[in-house]
Formats: sequence, C-alpha cells, structure tokens
Amino acid sequence: MSDLKEKKIAIPERNQGESLSDYSYRILKTNIMQFNLVPGDIINEDEIAKMLGISRTPVHESVLNLCAEKLISIKPRKESRVTMISVSAINEGIFVRSCIEPEIILQSRGNLASHYIKLLMDNLEQQKKLINGNMDTRMFFNLDDEFHKLLYDGTNKSQTYEMVKRISVQFDRVRYLILLSDINTGRNPLIYNEHQELFNIVAFKSNLDIEIKSFILGHITCLEKYFSKLFSLYPNYFSFD
Repeated sequence: MSDLKEKKIAIPERNQGESLSDYSYRILKTNIMQFNLVPGDIINEDEIAKMLGISRTPVHESVLNLCAEKLISIKPRKESRVTMISVSAINEGIFVRSCIEPEIILQSRGNLASHYIKLLMDNLEQQKKLINGNMDTRMFFNLDDEFHKLLYDGTNKSQTYEMVKRISVQFDRVRYLILLSDINTGRNPLIYNEHQELFNIVAFKSNLDIEIKSFILGHITCLEKYFSKLFSLYPNYFSFD
C-alpha cells in the first residue's frame, strides 16, 4: 500500500477551541471516509503527527477512537491499517436505518417547527446549486447527511441520530465511494429529488403513511443495486466476514 507521503491527505485548519485529539481524529476520519486513505493503507502515527505539527499522543488517542469505530485496525507489534469495508456491517447499517428512519419521517410529518422547515429549505437550495453548478462531492455528501440529521433533530431524536451514524459508518463509506465513482452518473439529481419529496411529506403531509414507509425504504436501500459493481471495481476494499 502507498506510503502516507505519497497520498493527497486533506489537512484543513484546526477549529477554534478544538483539542489536538479531536483535530487529529477529524483529519483521519475525514480522509478515511473520503478515500484519501483507502482500505489497507498503513497508519503511521509518527508520520501523521509530523504532518499535523503535533505530538504523537493526540494522534494515538484518535487512532484508538477510530479503532473503536472499526475504521482502523490495530495489531500489536504490527502496523495499524485502515480497515476493509465490512459487508456485514453495511447490511447492519441499512437494517438500522430502515427500521428507524421511516418512524422519524412519520413523527416529523406536520410536526416540525418552522425553524427546521426553514433549515431544510436552505439545505435543499444548497443541494440544487451544487447539482446545477460545479459539483463538490464532499459538500453534497455533507448536505445529504445534514438533511437527514435535521429530521432527527426536529423530532428531538438527536441521540438516536448519533447512534445510527455510529452503526452506519461502513454504509456511509459505501455511499461516499459511489459518489466518487463513475457509477454515480445521474444519481445526485435523483437524491435531490427524493429529498425534495421527503420535504413535501414532512412539511405538507403529502402521501399516505404506507406510501411514506415504502418511499423511505427505497431511498435508503437504493444503493444496494450498486454493490455488485462496487465489489467488481474495488475488490480489495471489501471484506465478506
């Protein structure tokens, strides 16, 4: 696998008040999720600390946290590496979202405060601008996540959202990989249109309940049709444990 010096690692500035441990965690997780660091890449803590201009301790702490999230594997007296994308974990993430998110939509339907309606509208407008302008994959992915998070927050289920995101981390890696790949052609406008329909459901109570559940399940599970192609394109990225 490539040496870190050969990788194009994104290193944004440290946020105000952000601890060194949180900073290194954010840098590493972002680069893993966005495939600047790919499955199997060696994680050299000394090298990362040097790149970030910090000591090794906060980097080690962030590596331990990412190990707990199953994004980095640590083997005693061997290299730490970015984990393979676990297919079983992908399926578990899909299962959790499929069980919880339809209920979130039903609870938010007609019950969201005007503040959240406005935030959802602003989010959709930003998605539309990206689709009609210069597409920024990272920004579009973040807007997608933010849209769904607003629905959880608007129904006082913020902790549920954080739990779902932890369980769905491998599924999220696949979502991003699809956005980066050629098989994503034409998918972003479809995502936007589905988000617009979700907005209509929660803001205007459109559709019957049974249709809502079916629609949400389709929105969540639609990526499954891309899996076989992904396995073919990136065979070294996945583990079938």
